[in-house]
Amino acid sequence: MAAQYPGNLDSIKPGDLLAGRESFRPFIGFHPEPLGGPGLGLYCKEDELREWMNEPERTEAEAHKAQTLLDFWKNRTVHSLIRSSFDQDMSEEWTSDDYINDDGASFPLYRLALVNLDFGRLMRRGLPGLREDILTRKSGAEEAWRFAELKGSSLSDFIEGLEGALDVLESVLSHFLDEARTLAGRLDLSAEQIDRAANLALCLESLLHNAPDSLQEALQLAWITAVCAGTWNWGRMDDWAGQFLVSDLNSGALSDTDARELILAFYDLTRERSNVFNNRIILGGLGRNNTEEADVFARFAMEVFDAHPGVEPQLTWRFHTESDSALHSLALDLISRGRSFPLIYNDDAIIPAVASAFSVDERDAVNYSPQGCGEYVLGYSGTGTPNGIINLTKCLEAVLAGGRSMMTERSLGPTHSSPENIQTFERLWEAYAEQVEYHVDLLARFQNLSLKTAGENSPFLLISLLSDNCLEKGLPLLSGGARRIGCSLEVYGEINAADSLSAIRKTVFDDETLTVAELAEVLTDNFSTPENQILRQKVLSAPKFGNDDAVADSMLSLVHNHSCRVIRESAARVSMDYHLAVIINNSVNSLWGLNTAASADGRSRGEALANGINPAPGQDKAGLPALLNSLLVPELGTHAGAVQNLKLSSDFFKEHRDVLESLLKGWFGQGGAQLMITVLNEKDLEDAYVHPEKWPNLIVRVGGFSARFVTLDRTVQKEILDRTLYGR
Repeated sequence: MAAQYPGNLDSIKPGDLLAGRESFRPFIGFHPEPLGGPGLGLYCKEDELREWMNEPERTEAEAHKAQTLLDFWKNRTVHSLIRSSFDQDMSEEWTSDDYINDDGASFPLYRLALVNLDFGRLMRRGLPGLREDILTRKSGAEEAWRFAELKGSSLSDFIEGLEGALDVLESVLSHFLDEARTLAGRLDLSAEQIDRAANLALCLESLLHNAPDSLQEALQLAWITAVCAGTWNWGRMDDWAGQFLVSDLNSGALSDTDARELILAFYDLTRERSNVFNNRIILGGLGRNNTEEADVFARFAMEVFDAHPGVEPQLTWRFHTESDSALHSLALDLISRGRSFPLIYNDDAIIPAVASAFSVDERDAVNYSPQGCGEYVLGYSGTGTPNGIINLTKCLEAVLAGGRSMMTERSLGPTHSSPENIQTFERLWEAYAEQVEYHVDLLARFQNLSLKTAGENSPFLLISLLSDNCLEKGLPLLSGGARRIGCSLEVYGEINAADSLSAIRKTVFDDETLTVAELAEVLTDNFSTPENQILRQKVLSAPKFGNDDAVADSMLSLVHNHSCRVIRESAARVSMDYHLAVIINNSVNSLWGLNTAASADGRSRGEALANGINPAPGQDKAGLPALLNSLLVPELGTHAGAVQNLKLSSDFFKEHRDVLESLLKGWFGQGGAQLMITVLNEKDLEDAYVHPEKWPNLIVRVGGFSARFVTLDRTVQKEILDRTLYGR
């Protein structure tokens, strides 16, 4: 940490209200989730370092030094240590980690993602209070020391590490304090810039000696701590920051405008740091400690975002039957103006579902946080990192091709008998289930291996300090300190797999139009002949999820419940507290579609897979009420999050908002969990696809993140364009 910070942070600029913007991310370092390469602790971005090394302007000495570093870190990163510990099945199935370009039904991921720090404790204690907590733990540690030795860990090393982590935070604050004082003394700056620098200096100096006492101090401490910890999400920010906002407003320390500028300054830092898959700010919901103050902050947070829209931070609105109606209406106002935020989560449905899925009491479930691309984590009580991905449509492809990929003919999962031997739907289902269960078991073993290896090599000190139980136990997060250790598994292709199974049941086993073997040939050939195009139209007309069709929806329920169940049950086999499916999207549905053969639902080779738990693009044809009814079908209490997107016409939202609100209220009242809503004009989207230069700020919800439409890969743009627009 000391080698990275404050060296990786940029200098304060004249006019800044907060310090600590990241200037660069090093080729080599320590991070729970470094962008641009496999991480999870000690990492080396080999490809980026090689690219730098081979630039024409590199000197021979620089190139030699870079090669020396590459040689040194080749077998020392946590990523390399994990791969070197693969068992035979893992080595054979995952010959590479390149899930975008390589062919496979599952892949491992290397990261400690979705971390939530206990910002409430950070605000209450500040750095001096945290140091006092560490010293108190250290002074009475004799019994815990013996316990830690039995566990193979050194309490004294851990305590010294925590003290060192606080030393780094203090050095960062001191560094920026010196910079702020220097700025405040510059005569070439404006009076406002000098005043801001002087106030920032006072803020930074106070944080070295006290817990936060103002909104600026709270935001500054949260930012510096998260950046140095390597985390990207902000938890229930209205709850931990609201009291400071209200106090400052009531005392006159901040005007309304001042407060908004501070919140915007925080947003700007998140946007410059840039991680569209994270940067969640949770607003609203049950279980907050300071509801009135939190609601004030929630209003400010939404209004500032509305005035200064972007794709980050990811504002998330948790609501329930007793939520402030004005705030709920404000959330819909933002969505109606095409902000794509906030994301809407229904506590009344989700809290009991989280309690069931994670096997916890609802008193713990109330602190769930939707993180990343839609995964739920249990506050700061442990881990929930999604370190694996599986493609259910690819699993079905492998079954139809006798255990091989139709794209490359490489072996995938268990080798099945020839498709000629699949004579009943029941046998097809058994083979599909076997394929899925093989990959789930492999990924569960990997998840355990990755966390175990990371725990042996990476203490994650600041995360441990601000997570439940680690300090009390005297153990790092992944070495027995966390209250709960678990993971999630990203599931893709669920809808296409279900629709394909529905089509196979009808065309192969009910209508006897062709055999399974003949269907496999048609799909391998990508419906290329005129006769096969006729068959494609037939399978396209088979029941599809999203139309309130009992046949299609029951098949989706079968596929969904099976994958969620086997993933959940795998946790006990690998000694994790939970291992849960997350049916999300971060554009992988589009990119994985490129390496997935034509499927029996009529999807052509290379086309995008359906997004999260949403109908395949354009296949929901029975209207919005029918779609919403289908979205109620998948069981909630067996997974850790599912993405449900809705694309609405801006005219519909403006002209019939009362109808839409009534429809949504009824749907949430029936148990609807969450919605990610994009509101736009279809002609604008079509024009942006053809003339991107005219639409630089058109924002859409991709799945688990929002983006400016024109920045997306063309494959992803096409998938969004093909989604059904309601209310046109």
